[in-house]
Amino acid sequence: MFDKLLGSMVRRAENRTRDKALKTVRELQGHLRTLTGSCRILIDARTKAWIRWRRSMPWTGSASPWRSSKPKCSADPKTVRSHR
Repeated sequence: MFDKLLGSMVRRAENRTRDKALKTVRELQGHLRTLTGSCRILIDARTKAWIRWRRSMPWTGSASPWRSSKPKCSADPKTVRSHR
């Protein structure tokens, strides 16, 4: 009789421990879902702001003040001698 009582108490304690762990994991999943959604919203907002900023600049596409498509000197390359 004592063995049955002890076994019943042990199973009940194991079930409570398992249930508490599952509850904690489910709560954590809920918090992670909320955090994931918030992060996605922030990333989208930052991307959209960057695109708006990029489009507002005077240059477009690959042309930028740091990568000019025009030659820097006005000399004709055919008439300039090489220094070899």
